[in-house]
Amino acid sequence: MYFQCPVCGFSLLREPPSDHAMCPSCGTQFDYDDAKKTHRQLRNEWLQAGAPWFSISTHSPVLWNGFRQVVEAGFVYDIPMPVTKTKFFSVIIPALHPTKLQVQMS
Repeated sequence: MYFQCPVCGFSLLREPPSDHAMCPSCGTQFDYDDAKKTHRQLRNEWLQAGAPWFSISTHSPVLWNGFRQVVEAGFVYDIPMPVTKTKFFSVIIPALHPTKLQVQMS
């Protein structure tokens, strides 16, 4: 069973967001950081910092994006979404067809 981080929306927490567990995505230590600030305040601070992946021992999911994670979780935030000129295109991999892989070009 997995749990969702109430700050960033990361949905693969192995422990409930309590008892000083930490989110590998945003770095929130539950019952410590969120005892002083609301989840929304912590989310805004994380997004303002560029929504970086926190953990050095747990790797981020492939093509992970912190802003997209928050949006997909349906969480409210007050930081403007960064503007990017990154273009995406789809690549069909015959062995995985009809699955498409999205590749980022900068």
